[in-house]
Amino acid sequence: MSLARTTVQELAATVEEPPREYVVDDMLDADEMPEPIPLIDLSRLMAVDEANKLRAALQTWGLFLATNHGIEESLMDAMMSASRDFFRQPSEEKQKYSNLIDGKHFQMEGYGNDKVVTRDQGLSWNDRLHLRVEPEDERNFSKWPTHPESFRRSHTDGGLLTILFVDQDVGGLQVERGGKWYNVPAKPYTLVINVADCMEIMTNGIFRSPLHRVMTNANKERLSLARFYAVDAETMLEPAPSLLDDKRPPRYEKIKAKDFVSFSRMKIS
Repeated sequence: MSLARTTVQELAATVEEPPREYVVDDMLDADEMPEPIPLIDLSRLMAVDEANKLRAALQTWGLFLATNHGIEESLMDAMMSASRDFFRQPSEEKQKYSNLIDGKHFQMEGYGNDKVVTRDQGLSWNDRLHLRVEPEDERNFSKWPTHPESFRRSHTDGGLLTILFVDQDVGGLQVERGGKWYNVPAKPYTLVINVADCMEIMTNGIFRSPLHRVMTNANKERLSLARFYAVDAETMLEPAPSLLDDKRPPRYEKIKAKDFVSFSRMKIS
């Protein structure tokens, strides 16, 4: 299990090819898109045509690109800059915020790799810093970096909704549809918003949680910032009754959110 405690940045500096645990054999080039992933103007959602375009995006792709979202471009640039500054620090500085307690007990928050359950599981070629942002009173500032100072700004996803700010210079995000993989375009100062598993359950499958992955770039590092929205652990997940009738029976059984998350992690492992 020592591999799990070696960060990807450290491995990349010492090996010519990723170790076998990071290699997925079926990673092939993406297909050409049947039509562009919809670009939704969030300032026009009260307009019927834009609302219909959003509904169609959620039913087909399960994600969309969002523009006019109200986040200033200068703030988006600052978020990327602060994140790059953190990951470019020496390893000993980043390890102050490790997601391993006593070097072996994994916790979600902090810096490091994904959880390793078995020796033969596939690993993701990335390092991540995972922070709980809301509710505000549950922020664990011992895991929030003090450097850079600007950082203290107040393969389906398992939660409710994911908002992703992707690298504008290095692509790699791909989404699956109809058994084929497609590249998600990176447009400057737009957000990628995708449905997650809990939303799919609550809409009885009307909105789909898309299977997605990120292809490694052999020449450049790639940075992305993700905001995950989840339901309370005690929430009972089930399709909304108003969406059910004789022709549309429930496609999912009732399950408590915390049990669903535990099941999803076991399935991934």
